Amino acid sequence: MSEWRSVTDNRCYGIAIYNIISNDDCKLNLTVGETVHILEEEENWYYGYSTSDRRVQGIFPKSYIHITECTIDRSGPNLVFIPQQPLIVHEITTILREWGAHWKDLYVMHSREFERMKNQIYDLIKHRSKIISGTLPVDELKRMTKQITSEIDMGNKLLGLDMIVRDKDGNLIDPEKTSTIQLYYHHKNAAERIRDKRNKVSEHRDSPARTALQQYSHIFVVAVKNFTCKMTEDAELLMTLYDAKENKAITENYVVRWSKDGLMSDLDQMYTLRVMFTDLGKRDLEREKIYLVCYVIRVGSMENKEIDHRRSSMSTNYNKKNCKLEVRKPFGVAAKDITPIMSGKLETDLEQEFVVPFYSCDKDNLDQTLRKFINKDTNKNEGKNQALFVSMKLLHGDLKQVREENPHLILGNISIARKMGFPEVILPGDVRNDLYLTLVCGEFNKGNKTSEKNVEVVVKVCNEKGVAIPGVISLGGGAPPLNEYRSAMYYHEYKPHWCETFKVAIPIEEFRSSHLKFTFKHRSTNEAKDKSEKPFAMSYVRLMQENGTTLKDAKHNLIVYKIDHKKFDDSGLDYFKLPSTVDEIKDSSRPQTNGLSLSTKDSFTISTNICSTKLTQNIDLLGLLNWASHKETLRESLVALMKVDGEEVVKFLQDILDALFNILMDNPESDIYDEMVFDCLLHIISLVSSDWKYQHFEPVLDLYIKESFSATLAYSKLIVVIKNLVDNAISIVSIAKDNILFKAMKALQYIMRFVSRSRLLFRELYPEMNDDSFEESLKSLLHSIVTMMCQTSDTLLREQGACLKYLPSTIPDILKVFNAKQLSIILCDLLKNIPPNRLTKQKMMTINEIVHSKLFLYPECRQILLPVFTKQIKVLFETSEEGTGVGRQEGRRQFRSVAKLARVLGETQHCLNQHRGYSEEVELCIKILSDVLDLLFRKDVGSTVHDITEIMLVDLRTVIQSHINMDKENPYSGNLVAIMIDIFRQMTDYHYDKYIGQFGTRTDILDFLMEILLVFKELVNQSVFPSDWCDMIMLQNSVILKSLRFFSHTIRDHFFAKFDNQAWSNFFHCAIAFMTQPALQLETFSHNKRMRIIKRYKDMRRETGFEIRSMWFNLGQYKVQFVPSLVGSILEMTLIPEVELRKATIPIFFDMMQCEFYSSRYEMESYGDTKRDSSHIKANFCDFENEMIAKLDILVEGGRGDEHFKNLFHDIMIDLCSQHTTMKDDGIKFVKMVSRLMERLLEYRSIITDENKENRMSCTVNLL
Repeated sequence: MSEWRSVTDNRCYGIAIYNIISNDDCKLNLTVGETVHILEEEENWYYGYSTSDRRVQGIFPKSYIHITECTIDRSGPNLVFIPQQPLIVHEITTILREWGAHWKDLYVMHSREFERMKNQIYDLIKHRSKIISGTLPVDELKRMTKQITSEIDMGNKLLGLDMIVRDKDGNLIDPEKTSTIQLYYHHKNAAERIRDKRNKVSEHRDSPARTALQQYSHIFVVAVKNFTCKMTEDAELLMTLYDAKENKAITENYVVRWSKDGLMSDLDQMYTLRVMFTDLGKRDLEREKIYLVCYVIRVGSMENKEIDHRRSSMSTNYNKKNCKLEVRKPFGVAAKDITPIMSGKLETDLEQEFVVPFYSCDKDNLDQTLRKFINKDTNKNEGKNQALFVSMKLLHGDLKQVREENPHLILGNISIARKMGFPEVILPGDVRNDLYLTLVCGEFNKGNKTSEKNVEVVVKVCNEKGVAIPGVISLGGGAPPLNEYRSAMYYHEYKPHWCETFKVAIPIEEFRSSHLKFTFKHRSTNEAKDKSEKPFAMSYVRLMQENGTTLKDAKHNLIVYKIDHKKFDDSGLDYFKLPSTVDEIKDSSRPQTNGLSLSTKDSFTISTNICSTKLTQNIDLLGLLNWASHKETLRESLVALMKVDGEEVVKFLQDILDALFNILMDNPESDIYDEMVFDCLLHIISLVSSDWKYQHFEPVLDLYIKESFSATLAYSKLIVVIKNLVDNAISIVSIAKDNILFKAMKALQYIMRFVSRSRLLFRELYPEMNDDSFEESLKSLLHSIVTMMCQTSDTLLREQGACLKYLPSTIPDILKVFNAKQLSIILCDLLKNIPPNRLTKQKMMTINEIVHSKLFLYPECRQILLPVFTKQIKVLFETSEEGTGVGRQEGRRQFRSVAKLARVLGETQHCLNQHRGYSEEVELCIKILSDVLDLLFRKDVGSTVHDITEIMLVDLRTVIQSHINMDKENPYSGNLVAIMIDIFRQMTDYHYDKYIGQFGTRTDILDFLMEILLVFKELVNQSVFPSDWCDMIMLQNSVILKSLRFFSHTIRDHFFAKFDNQAWSNFFHCAIAFMTQPALQLETFSHNKRMRIIKRYKDMRRETGFEIRSMWFNLGQYKVQFVPSLVGSILEMTLIPEVELRKATIPIFFDMMQCEFYSSRYEMESYGDTKRDSSHIKANFCDFENEMIAKLDILVEGGRGDEHFKNLFHDIMIDLCSQHTTMKDDGIKFVKMVSRLMERLLEYRSIITDENKENRMSCTVNLL
């Protein structure tokens, strides 16, 4: 036989992979999946025990065990094995073992949930296998982890198991490292999440709340499937979104090149024909009628013109290879009303195919054909056989969001067609300089020709030298850039109506000097003639106007100049001397130059739409940006800025801010423009911070202050202006119509940020200059704000409310340039000086914001702030308990004030429960106290001894009494208990001593003890937390135990010499209620839960029992006062099935027997009197005996007690009685009687459900 040897730690943990069943006592029985701790091994066998039952050890075959690497935690009373796997795998393993036993119970009970749990178990096993495989990408692992934790939560709820609390990443929470408040919030959030999920299991899941971008930014995806139309030439399909009410396209074109043979044969290309129409806003989706329009333009030679009109076959002698000059000819329009999709009434996906009917334009232009279709003025049979087939889907969000959320839809190099204009939400990084040019119409005299011309317009973008700029013209998404644009050609049409739109994207550095050049050419049907045809006329227009603004977004009637090619130099710039638009021609003048002469009978109209973040069409804005050149009109420019459209302001945000601060710095000794500049600043800040369309520019403003702002002396002027406003608050509010003070209060954060940054820049520039005037001026400003807050005038209510709301946001910036303690003192003055019953709710919200500010992280600042906060909280709690703190008239006025403020300041960020009889202010108090305690639990906030002392002395008693008076159905009752528990948790021995020491008399101490002991007893008997909040309840219990230990010393110190029965009695009853609560009965829990609780908290029943034992034996001569009243409670404690606890507490019964035995027969005598006269002793313990028998009967019948208790009670009590000479006989007799009684009671309890009537009758007789 081989030798047995010890195993190393890395091989001591294994899992049974088969069932092991044996009748041999030396061999261990194991179930598949059971884990074992291996102690020794030999060649074929292991020796060890199952981790689920460590008492039984034995051998088991090696081949049945899979060894798993693990980490051993030796910190607790038992070894804990943690497999070296991802935490989620370990959790799944533990959960599956726990669920297994409960799943079998469901089967036995024929529960309907059996199948559901089976599916969940199998799902978890599959997830576990996938994670262990290590093949999952990080994103998929995160997603799966979230799904697993959700399934575990649902399964635990279904089985009635404990709730598992996690952080936002799904990791398990360690209660010891988590503040009580956070633990409470985690439980509350988890419960709400599970409840919501259960309510929505069979319902359609509601879509998550949309962000501003998702609400106001949308993308319309179109996938082209096929175009069924007989064509003899290749074609361009130009798709756009079209507003049928305003008769205009709203997006760029998406261009598809369609061959005359069709694309059905080229399947690879079919899947790439997708476009995203981007930048669509909420207003676009709400348009009355919106169409998907596809213009079809044939591209070929002039010779095919007969095919269109006469429907004849293609000419056989046409050779495409010889045709170098292709012509774009209108063919028709396909269109479909997509309003239901855009409005959200019709949900679609890219698997659905839609038919877009096609209508040819025989004699009409494309625009007329489209309008006829929209107006239903078309041949109904025409569009049936010819159509465009597409799929469409509306997505919400910007390009980045859509790509992230719909990667399966946005494949490959998908084309993008932007809206022809800015989106409703302008993003800071969206740099554009696009000119959308529409060739509207023209009128061209036939001149010396016998028929009307076939006019083609060629558009080029030229620089100041007349040279064409290449690659700046685009037909739209999906098309390569062009050097020139050629219009469609209408056959023999002297009034062509094109309505063709294309994009011109010129680099910003070339834009200012560029112009558009239009040449008009007759296209001949004769190829030879066509080659020799030259442009017969031209027009041009500059992109920049003389005042420095860009070409207006409007229609422009351009002058058409005839070209005399004998004199005209095509590369020359002589035409620059000529006016370009009809508006520029003076009365009866006929401008001309070499080779160019005005054609009075010809006309040409274009329209332009510039979408630029670099150039402006606004003359007022340009005036401000160029203020240095026009200082005489500076005042007018500043006034005009307030009227400039918000879009223009945010596009030129940095340039405008630079201009404003340069104006301030340009007049250091004068304040002539200071107030006007300040008004402009407020306007810009309000625009960026308050208007949802421009909210994404807040980071741009922040970045400007941090990196671009350079006005080193701006702080002094800004402080002076805002101080002047505050000092004259009442008169300004009464007179001003533009709410200047209110705007200033709302913009306080950014104003202070400018002040702070300016001061820091000044310090960097002049580090050696020691200037105290800044601190004095800032302090003076803050004191002025304090003074303003003291005012009681209703006219200032809105401004004061705004000040309270926005002042805390200035703290981080003020701290960079101002003393933290000084700021704390000023904030306290501000809060204390607000008149009573005025802006109470907003004041508490301000306190809450200060708690979350950087200021509250400094211990020295908390020492100043916290006393003010705790006092405010105490007053509000006590006011609430009294019902109301103000008279009826005052209350009505205050309500009106709050209602007015709510309208002006908007909703708060807190979810304030409107519970009847419980004010929002008190709910804010609960939140503030919660947040303060949560912060004080952190390790990075310095010493918290003083802070806990302050909260304890001022608010602890108030919190306790509020809990007593609060309706337990109140949604804030749990939060209030969490606060109370957290205060006790963070109190040290010093705090307990300090708290007891602050009471004036013994009566005050007694009142407090009675109060808190009753609260503790109520908490353990009727917890405010649901029974499945195991971690929360266990933390509460550990804190109560800690407090009971301290209160036991307090009772001994203060209520023994001058004995108080009530104090001792309440302690005993509270402590025994604590240790007999269901949450501490470890033997009723699963193995895993029992081990987890013991490792973290030990067995709190044992520790409480030792404390009770100590208190009992400290009672001395006063023990008799608790006999027999305490017998039942002590018996209940000793019946707890914990061996050490029973051994420690059963002797108390013998002590009680002695107490009664030696007590006096006379009621007026005390316990000590019998020592002087032994003839007075009672000499029996009948009261104890009767109480013991009565309570034992009740408790055992109720399921308490077991054979082990009966035997242990018998052995310990017999031993103690045997050693007592006087009580020996009576004592032994009593013990034997009680032992027999227990035996009969246990026997009766075990067969009470027996169907055999004789057994039941026999047992009943024995018991009687």
